[in-house]
Amino acid sequence: AMARIMVDEAEELGARTDEISAAESAQEERLAKALFAVKGTDIPPDATFTLRITDGVVARYPYNGTLSPPKTSF
Repeated sequence: AMARIMVDEAEELGARTDEISAAESAQEERLAKALFAVKGTDIPPDATFTLRITDGVVARYPYNGTLSPPKTSF
């Protein structure tokens, strides 16, 4: 009985999440169009999920009186 209640709740929450996601997407589109109307092409695109490729040498550089490490870690 408890599992059935939990499944019903999960289904309701899933449906509500879908509604909210659709509303968010619509508002994000409106915001993007408004930004484009105001700023034109002066602002870079949102590249959150865009592959970034860089070209250059990985090297240390002067930083706060020391040399920076050539790599970082999180």
